[in-house]
Amino acid sequence: MPEPMTLRSFETLTYRDFSNGAVLDEIAEALAERERLLKERKAIQSQSCVLTCVYCGQAYPPGTPASNHDALTEHIKQCPRHPLAAALRENRELRRECDLLAAKLELLDPATESNG
Repeated sequence: MPEPMTLRSFETLTYRDFSNGAVLDEIAEALAERERLLKERKAIQSQSCVLTCVYCGQAYPPGTPASNHDALTEHIKQCPRHPLAAALRENRELRRECDLLAAKLELLDPATESNG
């Protein structure tokens, strides 16, 4: 079998060389090998598709109930290390404080006292 073609040897080819069946076969083999490797890489990537929380490492492999993305989204809302979970907790606390202040303001509002 001839040695594999390098970039340098490819650059020195002439039109006459391309009409040579051996060179065309080598190019066809290289393209077929490339296609095979691309398919193999795609198969490996699809098999190893695991969603993972980057903050705590919780993994959701393929086959997780519901959709993987939904499972990860629900995890993010509760993850103790994820900044979005902290923001959601802070939001809930601030809403509670607002509700308490609104209730206190209603008690102090003279218009509310005369209607009540």
